[in-house]
Amino acid sequence: MANVTVTEPVEASAERAWAALSDFGDLSAWARGGEVLRLQGSGSGAVRHVKSAMGVFVERCDALSPAERRLCYSILESPWQLQHYRAQVHVQTTGPQRCTVHWSCDFAVEPDRVAAFERRIERLYRSFIATLRETLADVGARPRDSEPTHD
Repeated sequence: MANVTVTEPVEASAERAWAALSDFGDLSAWARGGEVLRLQGSGSGAVRHVKSAMGVFVERCDALSPAERRLCYSILESPWQLQHYRAQVHVQTTGPQRCTVHWSCDFAVEPDRVAAFERRIERLYRSFIATLRETLADVGARPRDSEPTHD
């Protein structure tokens, strides 16, 4: 099995980061261009169909632990030729307004493609965390008393 692990700091509370990452039906806080087409179920066992620039991915939530701030999921179908892809996202408190996001996965792929997929997935996870940082910074910059306006 191949594996990838990315660990990066985020300037936001672990609670805010977890809230953005743990909603299995909404990728908007961390995946630019990703769109949940369909969500079946909720919590552990939920299945989402995600449209991305790379194609459609079908993913299952295998475990969701708010107490540990940990989400585990598997890719069931994808345009990539991966097998047994299992990922984990864990948010750890490192300060009042600071946390660390750990994103990791194990997967199987043809031996001559392991290095290429490890690089691709690492870039993808770093991109997800960078987008999460931007989203949380934008949300944190808004006045707390402001309400959205409606036309």
